[in-house]
Amino acid sequence: MKSSEENDFGTARIKKQRGFGHGGLRLILLHLLQQKAQHGYELMNGVEALSFGLYRPSAGVIYPALNQLVDEQLLVKLEPAPDIEQEQPGTHAKNKVFYQITALGQEEYQHNATHIQHILDRVKKRATRPLVVVRAIENLRFAIHLKLEQENLTAQQAQQLADILDQTVRQIDQI
Repeated sequence: MKSSEENDFGTARIKKQRGFGHGGLRLILLHLLQQKAQHGYELMNGVEALSFGLYRPSAGVIYPALNQLVDEQLLVKLEPAPDIEQEQPGTHAKNKVFYQITALGQEEYQHNATHIQHILDRVKKRATRPLVVVRAIENLRFAIHLKLEQENLTAQQAQQLADILDQTVRQIDQI
């Protein structure tokens, strides 16, 4: 059984993770739509799979991003859904709006292919971080922020906290 910190990919879901960085989600959407026209839910699943479960955009993130790409003429909406007959039974594809990359979207994708690969490589590397270390980092970050928000530290307490953190850094460097 997976812990509450794990996802279906066996990796830690980082709650404060900002996805793919500034402008990265739009490029990842273009990357996913290179393969075939897809609807929003498929794209959410695709983003999650590409990020090894580290990031899953919500509907409130994915649909505005898709609409922006449509406004920029990088995607078009297809209604009704393409190839309805080929959809799996029970998927209700006939009710879904599909998105397809345009020629301008293809150009944008090609122009950013190196950057897209860099994003994918960075996410893959991030996914290999040991869960126990990710959890410990989050605990440390939380403890520090909690201490700083709940109390006005004296100069002596601030120095003590800084000394502890500096010592921790030195110990990590020894590993």
